[in-house]
Amino acid sequence: MKTQKTWLTIHFYEGESHIEATLNYETKNYSLTHGGNDENVLFSSKCDNGEIKKSFDRLKCVTAALKFIKQELAI
Repeated sequence: MKTQKTWLTIHFYEGESHIEATLNYETKNYSLTHGGNDENVLFSSKCDNGEIKKSFDRLKCVTAALKFIKQELAI
């Protein structure tokens, strides 16, 4: 039996923040999303209800996701 990875969706959480990373193994493409905004990770006082800590937590999520993507897709 042969198996092949095609897509992977993974969620990264820190505090009250999270992002979703979607990887395409065939094309080596990825997207990072937040809060239902397609291919868009937001950093704003509006989306974080004025709590800047949530933006710092989201930055940790983005950093972890990019490290994971780099390793997983070998890019």
